[in-house]
Amino acid sequence: MQILVGISNSSLTDLAHARIVLLCNSNCQLSVVPQSALLSRDGKQQNFRLGQNSSDNKSHFIEKGSELVLSAKHGQLQISGPSFKLETKEAVFIGSPSGGANHESSSSFQITSISRQRAKGNTNPHYVGGFVAFAKGDSTRINLVSDLENYVRGVLQSEVPESYHIEAIKAQAVAARTYGLHPRINHTCDHANVCDSWLCCQYFAGSNFELSGKYRSAIAETENQILTFTGRPILALFSSNAGGFTEDYKNCFSDNYSETSLDPNTAEKFPGTALPYLKGVPEGRLPGLEQDNPHSNEELLRRIYADKSIVTADSWSTQFRWQVALSADQLESHMHHVIETMLADKQFAPYIVAPQSSQFGHIKGFRANKRGISATIMELEIATSTGNWVVKKELVIRSIFKNPDAKLQRLKSAKFFIDQKNDSLGLLSSIQISGMGWGHGVGMQQTGAQGMALSGSSYNQILAHYFQGAAISKA
Repeated sequence: MQILVGISNSSLTDLAHARIVLLCNSNCQLSVVPQSALLSRDGKQQNFRLGQNSSDNKSHFIEKGSELVLSAKHGQLQISGPSFKLETKEAVFIGSPSGGANHESSSSFQITSISRQRAKGNTNPHYVGGFVAFAKGDSTRINLVSDLENYVRGVLQSEVPESYHIEAIKAQAVAARTYGLHPRINHTCDHANVCDSWLCCQYFAGSNFELSGKYRSAIAETENQILTFTGRPILALFSSNAGGFTEDYKNCFSDNYSETSLDPNTAEKFPGTALPYLKGVPEGRLPGLEQDNPHSNEELLRRIYADKSIVTADSWSTQFRWQVALSADQLESHMHHVIETMLADKQFAPYIVAPQSSQFGHIKGFRANKRGISATIMELEIATSTGNWVVKKELVIRSIFKNPDAKLQRLKSAKFFIDQKNDSLGLLSSIQISGMGWGHGVGMQQTGAQGMALSGSSYNQILAHYFQGAAISKA
């Protein structure tokens, strides 16, 4: 089964490239393919095989070690090769004549115009498969055409440490395979199934020829296995650490996800729609609580944070508890500008409510107005001298604390409480943020899966715990 993966820029923020430099590590061919050969908006998949959807008189043989430079202008794709130049309003396929049906027979490439962290030592990521490139205005897009199992190889190498228990890696393999087929964000407008960015989908930093025994075994032992609910692939979300209790989907995500619709224009709302297999579950027993009860208020969160004797599936991780200290000067220097920037971004703006004055004054303090089942903040109020601002949704709440002075991109999670100090005049002087977990905390937790595996749980049991009611099926 083939999957099309949209390759983003170095910052992982956009699929648009001003210029793409592709290094061919093996012999391959370049052929012009009609735009109709791209993944259609209704999600119907195409198999890319030269000679079936290419024009023979527009094909070029590419020798190993050759470099291709791709750019776009006014919807025209421009390609410069070692012995040819090509301009076309159609798309191009670059890969092996067989279409790259499996890892061993696929072409090998590096994209030297982008960089990737955690790409197994490759600053410029290495890919196996083929590429479809096309112009979109003055930007170039490039999608990897990969076998689904090859895609899972890359996700495992990017998302989960090789040192993890084999059962935790197997659980990640099933979740990754499922997510690749059914991501939260619809990418049919990009002619792709999924993208490579952890900011949007799951991290895919390329893949190497060499794969360790654990990764290889995890893929082989779960081959073609996905998670389904009522016969459909589920939304197999995962993050790093939930801080002892995972969160309901609806309390973290706005509702642009649908179990049945492929319409990317589905209206968003927050809180989102509940998904029955993405409900908050405990990672272990918490003090003063029954196994299946939430800790959805701040008092209980403070108690749990303070109790260092807690042992849950994820408590072994250094991300289970964390703290950030910020002075009032640091907050005043950056928060106003951060919120102003976010208001200009359609991803964040709907979840920031300004006071009547529309002005961001001097910060007086913070209050969590609403929390989810796991105590993740759903609505944070910022009191300022010109009125109170309300910020909704966990990623938006985490992001408003971006602070270059503190070398802080965003808070690790939205499961936190704040202690503040005031000076002799009653003005805010500093805050200390104490939090639990890393990530949105919905679905499978990687550190929790590792803890469960070390305690003897199989990958089936791990998946059943985090995705309750879902079944393991064949893709």
